[in-house]
Amino acid sequence: MVNIREAVELHFEEELGKGESICILSISKTEVCAVARASGC
Repeated sequence: MVNIREAVELHFEEELGKGESICILSISKTEVCAVARASGC
């Protein structure tokens, strides 16, 4: 999140300097794939 905040601050440096506020909305998706199958007894 720190990297995202720094990137936003650099990108919107002029707007932030004028006193405007910026909200950061971050949506991430994490997926875990199956590596092996377990057999039933």
